[in-house]
Amino acid sequence: MQRLVTAYPTETNWRDTLVVYRDGVTLSDQENLDLMRLMRQVGALKSERDYGEYIDAADPRRLPGEVVAVIDEASANGVSGSSYLSQQKTAAQGNISADKAGLAGAERDARASSTGKTAAVTAEAYLGYGDYAKAADLYSVALEKGGVDADEVNTRMGIAKMKVGDNAAAKAAFEAVQGGARKQIAGLWLAYLGSKGA
Repeated sequence: MQRLVTAYPTETNWRDTLVVYRDGVTLSDQENLDLMRLMRQVGALKSERDYGEYIDAADPRRLPGEVVAVIDEASANGVSGSSYLSQQKTAAQGNISADKAGLAGAERDARASSTGKTAAVTAEAYLGYGDYAKAADLYSVALEKGGVDADEVNTRMGIAKMKVGDNAAAKAAFEAVQGGARKQIAGLWLAYLGSKGA
């Protein structure tokens, strides 16, 4: 299926591939989040279930900016009228101001910390707000300092690098992912990078 979407990267082929994968494995919320991000990237989010699953993985308390953006996309794509999506958007919007206000301080703490945990969490927030350059920088800090899930950080580093147009660095980050379902998800992102030239 990866070969199919690399050679024929249609929206339908991508959706079929990612839905079959999603429904055939057991993923953690964080693994599923990065799969859902790929579904969003390739235009494979179609149903209320798709968007709801994405929002559950992102969590309005943890990534409010990303949740609002995804729900707005759902509405633009004709998935509207869902009371669940409306409730989650309201919850996320209520968290954005305080979340954004804390980012500068969190970034300072991340650079001063002896481990990369704060850097990884702060990078994730920036990724959710679409500040991909800042996210990539902090993911690098997280990897350098250590004490983090390197496969998770490298997956997200790949996403951030791809979003800023550095496909070579994105490829290197995805290829650095080594373990289990994370490696499979990174492989799907690599297939997407490959399909961009198809």
